[in-house]
Amino acid sequence: MSYKIKLRLAFKSKVKHTMNNNPLSLPIAISLVAFTLSGCESSSSESIPKTAPSSATTPATTVKTNDLSKVTYSNLSDEQSKNFVKRVLKKYGFDDRKIANYFYYVDYFNSAVNHEGLSKDGFAVFKTISRDGGYPLYLDKLESKNIDFMGTNCRISSFTLMNDAITMDESTLLTSADNTIIFDSSAIDNFPKAIFSELDKQRFYTFFQGMPTPRTKSISTHVASIEKYWKEHGISIKSQDGLSMIMLINHSDLDDVLFIGHIGVLMQADNGNYVFLEKLSFDLPYQAVIFDNKSQVYAYFMQKYGDMTSADTAPPFLMEDMRLFEPK
Repeated sequence: MSYKIKLRLAFKSKVKHTMNNNPLSLPIAISLVAFTLSGCESSSSESIPKTAPSSATTPATTVKTNDLSKVTYSNLSDEQSKNFVKRVLKKYGFDDRKIANYFYYVDYFNSAVNHEGLSKDGFAVFKTISRDGGYPLYLDKLESKNIDFMGTNCRISSFTLMNDAITMDESTLLTSADNTIIFDSSAIDNFPKAIFSELDKQRFYTFFQGMPTPRTKSISTHVASIEKYWKEHGISIKSQDGLSMIMLINHSDLDDVLFIGHIGVLMQADNGNYVFLEKLSFDLPYQAVIFDNKSQVYAYFMQKYGDMTSADTAPPFLMEDMRLFEPK
């Protein structure tokens, strides 16, 4: 049996059978199953597509709550929501190539699953906020589309957009993936449309690989471990007001590493709302989520992933670019 087929079968097995077990049983299982684990704007104010509930257009300054009951989302399966997101991306200077590469794989996934279970027009209130999002099982459809390509995930989609904002010492780049991102590596190697160069792949490995850390529940110790790893590799993230990456940091006591279990791109629209772009997992959809404020962003992550810990590991925590995430 070929390596590709073995990898695919391992992936399929993890997705189907690990969700109800301890999610930290394998570092790879977390990265698969939990996220199962990514010109100038017109001077006029950006608006959410009209099918969004009115709460989505309420300026963030009027709402300071972590209530998620009226948070809205789109799977970017309609032109209205795609054009809205493209306008927000252009506001932050994302060029046409990056936007096209991102939406190539949005459309690839949506087409592969025949739009089953996806949002239809604009933004809608979540029916459920959970790790799997309440979506159907899409693995068979994705396999029918391309047996060698398992899809993209949160790390690949976010890096597609934010690659240029991350700087690192190229003399320290890694040339292969460790266990935490081995499935990412396989997906990248089998892109139907190649969007990463060889240098991009090494930068991806270096940014997303497991970061050594002591076995402790101390968040401050783990933040220091991340900072140490980033310093060793010369990693920095260029800050831009209103634009950031939100990263869920998981702690594995099998390899004694920290790793980015989930990540997405957060952008503030002109009306003060926040637009969060994520890919839930290899076999789950892209989502654009509209939040009123950062407290809701934090609550959203913790509701979905906050229990991903064990007796010997620190609970998950959030980083916003190079600092601890501060909900407000």
